Amino acid sequence: MRNSLYFLLPALLLSLQLEAQKILLKERLNADPAPLKIFTMGGSLSSGVQNDGINKQFQSESFAALLFKQLNSGKFALPDFEPSETVNVKVDDYGTPVFETEKKRILEGVDGIEFSKDIRSVHNFSVPFQQIRTIGMKEGKYIAPNIDSRQFHYLSVLQSHNPDFSNSSYKDIFDLKVKEDFDFFIYELGFDDFLSYLKAGGYRISVGFLYSREPGMEQYLINNLASTAQGVIINIPDPKDLPFFNILNNGHLEGLTSLDDFYIKVSDGTQTRRFDEKDLILYNRELYPSLVNTSSSVGRNYETALTDQQVLTSSELSKVQITVYNSKLSYLAKKKNLAVVDLYSLYKKIFRGEYVTHDGVKIDPSFPGRNFFSADGIFPSSLGHRVICNEIITTINAHYGLKIKYLPTI
Repeated sequence: MRNSLYFLLPALLLSLQLEAQKILLKERLNADPAPLKIFTMGGSLSSGVQNDGINKQFQSESFAALLFKQLNSGKFALPDFEPSETVNVKVDDYGTPVFETEKKRILEGVDGIEFSKDIRSVHNFSVPFQQIRTIGMKEGKYIAPNIDSRQFHYLSVLQSHNPDFSNSSYKDIFDLKVKEDFDFFIYELGFDDFLSYLKAGGYRISVGFLYSREPGMEQYLINNLASTAQGVIINIPDPKDLPFFNILNNGHLEGLTSLDDFYIKVSDGTQTRRFDEKDLILYNRELYPSLVNTSSSVGRNYETALTDQQVLTSSELSKVQITVYNSKLSYLAKKKNLAVVDLYSLYKKIFRGEYVTHDGVKIDPSFPGRNFFSADGIFPSSLGHRVICNEIITTINAHYGLKIKYLPTI
């Protein structure tokens, strides 16, 4: 009997804690106006990246900003980042998506969303292209050149407007933000680490650290966020499914050229082999014309073989173990009695063509020109962010016993 109580007691305490959390959240949400202070820590998805860039409109359309407005929780400030270049996409004569760079466009945000240069006043602390691996680092010669450096630009912008952080590491900013006073949080990091690995063709970048059982940055951040607040952890979709990584591998090259004609330099460049059907050729606007030109020698013999950066080999793809990483997030969530937003399953359902919104919109992941992805073939469109926001609302309602209304998608 005593042994049974020993095992039952933690579960009972966890259940009582959850009930107390539900009551507290309901009281604060039912207040008029709701005094709920919301905080988001994330990367590209949470910041609102669309078309491979950012501006105030995209930030205002992020699922984090949309959820705040749906909760009517008062002030919610986003980082005041300058607009970046973006991409547009068209279809060439072969039916293949082709990307074009668009100049920076100054687009204003939406009513009710504030933008701030003060690190301390930012509620959506989501940095475009932010990777877990680089938190605490400074951009410099020790950062691999094939790691997306744009994250450092945005963190530097924040530092430049906050002189007391000018000599600090970027981790100091994260330390400040995770220990602030808030009532509810959203955590979303890790997606950009896998993206950086895949976009570099797996070349000289490792994702193995993401699977480590040793206490890491995720555990540090989540434990601090959950020490005084309730919240949700967002797991990540499988980036190997994203349209961008399959542009040249879903029949687009078939009929134009034979994939059996191509050779790949793998590993350190000392080994060359024929293309395998499990390999993925990465889209590159400079490389693409040579691939479809059957008279070109590029990639078609040992001397001109494609480089490791241009191809994701079957071995490199096998290292992208999203379910293992998501299991790690679920474990951390369970320890702190947090809800998990299952983007992995949501995306799989969308890719199967099985997702229809609560108000009857069929979500189509076809690329380009359909409604879920923006022009980069990686990040969601404004409608995609609404779909994700409603998935977060579903998770919060189920876990915390709330009745938050869904966003319209029509």
